[in-house]
Amino acid sequence: MKFLLLAMLMAFLSGCATKNTSYWSATRDGQGAAQLPHEKDKNFFKRLRVIEFDEQGDYWNPKQVRAAQDMIDQCERPLVVTYIHGWQNNGRPTNGDLESFNKFLQKLEGEGIGKKRQVCGVFIAWRGEGVEPFLAPVNIPRHLTFWSRKSATDRVASIPLSRTLTLLCEETHRNNGNIILMGHSFGGRVLERTFGQWLAVEGTRKKEVESIADLVVLINPASESLYAYKLKQSLHKMPENARPVIVSITSKSDTATKNRWAEAANIRAFLKGGNEFRPYYRTKKHVQEDQQTFVNQTAGHDDRQWTHWLKEVPLREYLRPRSMFSWNVSHATKEYFFIRTKNGGHKAYALVPIPRDAGPAKVWQTSVGGYWVFQVEDDVLHEHGGITDTGGLFNPQMVDLLGAVVSMTKAKDAASPPTISLAPVDSVAPLGR
Repeated sequence: MKFLLLAMLMAFLSGCATKNTSYWSATRDGQGAAQLPHEKDKNFFKRLRVIEFDEQGDYWNPKQVRAAQDMIDQCERPLVVTYIHGWQNNGRPTNGDLESFNKFLQKLEGEGIGKKRQVCGVFIAWRGEGVEPFLAPVNIPRHLTFWSRKSATDRVASIPLSRTLTLLCEETHRNNGNIILMGHSFGGRVLERTFGQWLAVEGTRKKEVESIADLVVLINPASESLYAYKLKQSLHKMPENARPVIVSITSKSDTATKNRWAEAANIRAFLKGGNEFRPYYRTKKHVQEDQQTFVNQTAGHDDRQWTHWLKEVPLREYLRPRSMFSWNVSHATKEYFFIRTKNGGHKAYALVPIPRDAGPAKVWQTSVGGYWVFQVEDDVLHEHGGITDTGGLFNPQMVDLLGAVVSMTKAKDAASPPTISLAPVDSVAPLGR
């Protein structure tokens, strides 16, 4: 009976699985032209292109990459935002993430940046949605796709995507522009791994390398804290006031990357027998910490990875800009920037570096260097994906914060991408900082 019930469940999920298909190719075989969003629907931003990857992480249509390159090439000093969506999303034209990203690009264009720069957007689509949308109210079938979609991210973070991001970055910098790479949820995991692989290769050639991107932003990344730990270790020679190349932002209310992630990790560890991890040691203080704790948590919920606190500061009454986003992009510093309230009022914040000896995890806190990690309150970003009606991830509060991050990291105004200082391999200790 158990076997029969399992077979019925598998048949049900298979029948409800999303199609492994392209939504933006003129022909099914991928040999036709890439379809442009604004030609399909006039409500799409004119300088938005979609690049799709299949279940195995291969191109659906390589001409989509050329279409994105051509768009960037036709712009003068472009500001390119490339976004990789996460779990429960795909390249469907009606997808909520694609719609909110489209509105975000329109906002960038309309709030001052578009007067000086030409905003371009590239939406990286993969099969992050495991079952059809009509099952959205039924959480169990959708949650059961966690492991298969997590495995899919390992295939997506491969040669075609790495090559694509490199080509987009090179095209942008060739046109004297700036490019920001963004990833959400499992898309953050894909981006972090792809960037890490590029860094590992470049780091074998010289001690200092120029980043391919001007800024990498991870929003509620569904990625093991261990991977952020490894990346930080490779960057540990960078001074704490260095221009960051990666900024990771997680909502305190995000139960998906906190509770659900831990539950899935514990189930996997139980099935594996728990013999794939080892303890870490601090020889000077004889502190032991299990490697599994770095896998059972995401970086955003692991206080050992935090580098900053987002704190509200007194508002300067004489300064109340009409557009907090525009002001942040041009003037924000770590000591002072704005995030609007739900009713449109002004609130001022600071991004405060966490002292290296603060908190219960002080022995294991990793360096600030070029990788920032901090949390935000629920009124800035609600849970894992935000509320669709208010812009999802790109709600007004997050837009203000992203504008501030762009200014703080000099991702818009710098003449060149940030320089990354790499630690020699034999100096990288697997024991915290």
